This record gives sequence, structure tokens and C-alpha cells, in this order.
Amino acid sequence: MAGAAIELDWEGYEEIMAALTRLGQAELLTLAEFAGEEQMNVTREAFKNRTDPVTNEKWDKKADETPATLFDTGSLFRYMAYEAFPDGSVIQGNSKVYAAPHQYGWPEKNIPMRRYMGTNDGIIRDMMEQPEIKELLAA
Repeated sequence: MAGAAIELDWEGYEEIMAALTRLGQAELLTLAEFAGEEQMNVTREAFKNRTDPVTNEKWDKKADETPATLFDTGSLFRYMAYEAFPDGSVIQGNSKVYAAPHQYGWPEKNIPMRRYMGTNDGIIRDMMEQPEIKELLAA
């Protein structure tokens, strides 16, 4: 995948982390798959609304002042993928060579950062409130 990754700060999630330690690999994989699907939904909304999923701010305009769209042909979104693992981790990324410059920006080429992958506390908290996840963590 291209050089774009998401890091989460788990401070304040001690109760959830404790519940995760009690889960087996099958349950952790289920949780990771759910998280991957949720993250794909977040990315879909970022493209649809042209907003940063972390800050909820609108994407910057392109250098030529045309609207900030990353959905010209749809190729960038079509190559979004995630992989879930039995340890509960999930990786989301994109294999397109131009994915990272759009995610992080490339000032030398006048490409503004238009983050489309990412998450925030609200998204994580909403996911943890889903009945399927509550049931999984209560096991």
C-alpha cells in the first residue's frame, strides 16, 4: 500500500483495552473487520463531503483554485482497501502512487493536503457503542 497510515491515541479507552485482552483471535478478527468496514465508511464520507475525517474541515482548494475534488475518475476511492488481522489490528490504505501526496500534501508540487483516511474520537466512540461491538466486548 502507499505510504499513508493512521495512528490512534487510545488514552481514555482503558476499559475497552481491558475487554480486548479477554478476547480470542476469532473475536479480535471480527472486531478488526468491523473497524475496517467502519473506516471505509468514514473514507466514503470524506470523499462525498470533501472533508478531512479527522478535523471535519473542508479540503483546501487545489493550487489553481479549482474545487478540491479527489473523485475525478473514482480511481483513488476504488483502490481503497483494508486488511483485518487476528490480533485485532486493521490496516487501511491505497495502492495508487498518487494516494500519499493527496493524503499528506506535496507542497513542492502545489498539491494541498486533502486527508481522506483518518478517524477521530467521535468516530471511535460511535463504533464502540454499536450493539455488535458491545456484545463482543461483553463476552
